[in-house]
Amino acid sequence: PAVRQTCETRSLYIHATYKYIRDLQTYTRLTIIRTDMGCLRFRSLLVSSVLSVSLVFSVHGGLRHESDTILQSLGLNSKPDVRKMNVSQEEFTKKMSMYLKRTRRSAEPRRFFTVRPEEVERRESGEELLKFRSEEWGEAEGATLKMLVVGASSVSVYQRNSDGSEALVNAKELSPDGSPLWVDSHIVPQENENGNSSRIVVRVICSPKCQVLEPVVNVISRIPGGRFKRQLDRFGRTDCEPTKRSKNKQNCCRHKMNVVFKQLKGYEYIVAPFNFDAGYCRGPCPFRFNEATHHASLQAVMNRYRKGVPRPCCAPKKLIPLDIITLDEDNPNKLKVIKWDNAQVIECACF
Repeated sequence: PAVRQTCETRSLYIHATYKYIRDLQTYTRLTIIRTDMGCLRFRSLLVSSVLSVSLVFSVHGGLRHESDTILQSLGLNSKPDVRKMNVSQEEFTKKMSMYLKRTRRSAEPRRFFTVRPEEVERRESGEELLKFRSEEWGEAEGATLKMLVVGASSVSVYQRNSDGSEALVNAKELSPDGSPLWVDSHIVPQENENGNSSRIVVRVICSPKCQVLEPVVNVISRIPGGRFKRQLDRFGRTDCEPTKRSKNKQNCCRHKMNVVFKQLKGYEYIVAPFNFDAGYCRGPCPFRFNEATHHASLQAVMNRYRKGVPRPCCAPKKLIPLDIITLDEDNPNKLKVIKWDNAQVIECACF
């Protein structure tokens, strides 16, 4: 939730920013920014408003967080173990249908389609070459190769790049006895020299040899012009406008912030969405600028008359929930569709 308490006297402004997560014990980096407000501000700008991570800062420089905060905000009893993930295509399609119904009613609407291989080449070495073709790759927000692997204790998946080289997209240890397991691999459509991204080629290597059954690429694409866009249009007066000025010098406004869960270590249990614009609020609050409350107006006046009273501070004014799909924490064969409250900032103001 938005931070509205009064700043302390003359010190640092703490701006918590989402970056890449280093390990399971670290949820975010902190960038300490000295500002003209002359106050100590404990800003949970991104983390509490968007990712719901609780941060605690003390004058001794101590910083800690509760590792289960996000799980609690999602209503999960424990962290799902993605190493045991074994979700069938049937279960994935079922939960994806539920997810799409929710997104049509709430945030950014999306559509889901599957692409089956146009060619499967089985080599004597035991490798399998899977070739997929679709004219809609360019519209994809994310794509996942799902396949049932039988008879292998481990599997590696490589995607062919446009220059002919290969990139490892997944390496997974499977059941030692080679029992059937569903394997998911995140893939990215590659453009060729003509800018065409209609084809995806994947090479699967098993140890020992295995069978790859029911391979399919699940694709999610965003539908333009949904309710979220209309909400942004309605409240768009607080969006940051293109300017030559530095972002740090723009008055309080909403900045875009694209979150890609697949890039965040420790968030692999979030299956969808692949990415979303969480947004964040930043910028100074000059006198009489976009004041959200009567208290903010009064504080702005007192800032002029009394030394030590800080200006109002930029914070989220309106947030909306985000529908997500996660792995079930109690059953690695199942998925859950969850509403994550207060996950997207759509309007900012001075408090």
